[in-house]
Formats: sequence, structure tokens, C-alpha cells
Amino acid sequence: EHMERVEKYLKRPARQIAYPMEDDPEYKLIVASNALLSAIDDEQTAVHRFVAELYAKKFPELESLVPNRLDYLAVVDRIRNEMDMTVVDLADLLAPATVMVVSVTGSTTSGQPLADAELEQCLLGHAEASALEAARQRSVEFVESRMEVLAPNVTKLLGPGVAAVLMGLAGGLTAMSKIPACNMQLIGQEK
Repeated sequence: EHMERVEKYLKRPARQIAYPMEDDPEYKLIVASNALLSAIDDEQTAVHRFVAELYAKKFPELESLVPNRLDYLAVVDRIRNEMDMTVVDLADLLAPATVMVVSVTGSTTSGQPLADAELEQCLLGHAEASALEAARQRSVEFVESRMEVLAPNVTKLLGPGVAAVLMGLAGGLTAMSKIPACNMQLIGQEK
């Protein structure tokens, strides 16, 4: 439902937010989108952790070789249960040096092929993380597209991406405006 509303607003041009901002439905959606970005990040981490634990039976070293969680899940999807790493093409997923290390390590790993049910769970994890990433990208696009209208000064100083993250961490524009300057540098210090 949230993403449907984001898509609807993305089709419209950015407009001036009505005052008081807290009552404007588009502003509420912007704030909710910022909160959703954090939730998506947490969920992607959980999916990655789940798949990494399952896939460690097949290729325990892979997680340390591919630290980016989305890349890791894509590599798992590509390798699947293949034991002969020379037939797996990872060139479009990883840097050439990483492809070489993964291929050599995968060929000498002590892991065993996964059961079909476990492999299916890994593949579903990759699909879930990909869908979450698509939703995250659209939410970021929506929030950034509204930052010039919502907070033009902050956007000019920091750019729409940083301004959106800053506003999201503060809990909205009104909450951000109430933060003392000496505390502003502490926003985002803790993940």
C-alpha cells in the first residue's frame, strides 16, 4: 500500500507542501518513506543473514569474499549447487579479481551441495532482497524528488540524498528544525 502511494506521488510533479506540514498527506508519506528505508535496510540484513547461514554449508568462505549483501545474494543465486566453479559466470556481478578469488576458493571449498529445500530458501531470499531493493530505490527516488520543495536550503547545502537521510533520521522537517545546532552533528552517529 505504501509503495502504491509512492508510485502515485512520483507521477505528479513536486508541489509546495501545505502548512501545517504535519497535516499534509504528501509530507506524511515522505516521513513514512524515510522510516521505511530504515526498515528495509534491517529486513535486507536479516534476509542476508538467513541465506548466509544456510549457504555456509555449501560455500562457507563466500560471505567473507563477497561482503556486499546484495552482491552476495546474487552470487548465491548464480552458483546455486554447482560444484564446478569454472562453469559459473560471475563477471557481470563481481570485479574480475573477486571473480578469480571466488572461483578458486569455490573449487577447493569443503562445502557440500544443499538439499533442494535449502537451496530454494536461498533463492527465495535473493528474490526477497531484490524486491526490497527495488522498493528502497523507489522510496529514495520519491523522497529525493521532494527535498528541493520541502527543504530547499538544506538541499542546496547537502544535496537531496543527504538532506533526505538527515531529515529521516531527525524524524521529519519540523523535528529537524527543533534540534539544537550542537546536536545536529550527532544525528546518525548510531545506526
